[in-house]
Amino acid sequence: MSRAEERQILVSHSTDGCQPCVVETLLNFAEEYRGSMAEESNALRKRKLGTKTLVRVVRRIGVEKGEVDLYAIINRVLLVEFLPAAERMSLELLLGDVGIDKKTPPVRAAAYLIF
Repeated sequence: MSRAEERQILVSHSTDGCQPCVVETLLNFAEEYRGSMAEESNALRKRKLGTKTLVRVVRRIGVEKGEVDLYAIINRVLLVEFLPAAERMSLELLLGDVGIDKKTPPVRAAAYLIF
């Protein structure tokens, strides 16, 4: 399927809240990810990032209100916590290359401090 067709599907399935720039960023990542998987071994081909998965991501973005953490959503979808360290590092580099950066969580004040 061409990129334009995939973009049209994603935009049509985004309910409300998913901006076109987020769809473009997601498509950029998917293209790079699929290209890197073509170069890797057959074991990695089981971890596809298909159009159906991208539709789920777009719908999740539409449901979440406020600022969207695309980095966290992609990590959940690809089950990054279960990947070997080398694959996890290459995925983080790939995310950084397409402009999806990890957001630092807000710091919560402790109820008490122990010195």
